[in-house]
Amino acid sequence: MRTIVRNSLDVKDEIDRLWHERQLHVDMMRERFPTARILAAVARAHGCTVEEMRTLSRDRRLSIARHHAVWEMRRRRLDLSFQNIAAELNRTNHATTIHSWQTFCELVRRGQYEVERKAVLAALGDKL
Repeated sequence: MRTIVRNSLDVKDEIDRLWHERQLHVDMMRERFPTARILAAVARAHGCTVEEMRTLSRDRRLSIARHHAVWEMRRRRLDLSFQNIAAELNRTNHATTIHSWQTFCELVRRGQYEVERKAVLAALGDKL
C-alpha cells in the first residue's frame, strides 16, 4: 500500500481551500433560503401560518409543523445553530429545537410526512 506524504504547507493550503468552499456554500444557502422563506413553505405545507407555528400551542398539527421547520432549517442553513433556530420559532433554548430535529429525523426515517416534505421542496425550488 502506497502512502502519499504531503508537506504541512500542502495540507494547510488544502484545508484553507476547503474552508473557503464551505463558506461560499453557506453564504449561497443563506441568500437562497432565508429563514422566513423556509418557515412560510413549511407553514403552507402543514396548513397553518408562521404566526401559529411561533405560538406556545402544543397542538399536534403545530408541533409537527415546528419539528419540520427545524429539520428544514437545519438541513439548508448550516450557519444557524440550534439556539438561532429556537429564536426563529419563539422558543427559549436550543434543547427544544434539538428535540424537534431528532423527532422529525425519526419520522422521516419511518417515511412519514413525505407529502409535506415534497410540498416544501416544491415551494423552495430545491432538489435536496
